[in-house]
Amino acid sequence: MSYICRKALSLGGVTYQPGDAIPDGAVLPSRVRSLTSCGYIVEQTDEPAAEAAAPAGKNSGSVLYVPIKGDDDLAVPIPVDGAAFIFALQQSTADEAAAMVQDVEDENVLILIHATDSRKSVRAAAKARAAALHPSEDANGGSAASHPPDKA
Repeated sequence: MSYICRKALSLGGVTYQPGDAIPDGAVLPSRVRSLTSCGYIVEQTDEPAAEAAAPAGKNSGSVLYVPIKGDDDLAVPIPVDGAAFIFALQQSTADEAAAMVQDVEDENVLILIHATDSRKSVRAAAKARAAALHPSEDANGGSAASHPPDKA
């Protein structure tokens, strides 16, 4: 599978800049999910590369790149309907929101819920749901970058 670089990245001694196409086989299958969730790469589609490299906070079609402040200044791509879901969730009570999280299938939506919702029960529900989506990795020491980060 081919990818588009979103942040400067070195793979196998080759440096890729944002917008560069990354050829098939350059990304190890075991690293795809963590590089995608951290915003370094996106899957190459039939859409133009410029859309895949949209700046943080900009809407590029049906995908919105939402910045998350922190050490990495991560920009998480989510569908526009995912953003609408997050706004609806944040207007719900904590119990309603925790129940709503149980139906989420998009890990990036869970990351944003965990990063933006201040309610402990909702953040815990988002983290638990992310773990439930990938149980085999958790049992085998999955990468911390693949799950919503803990915040103090």
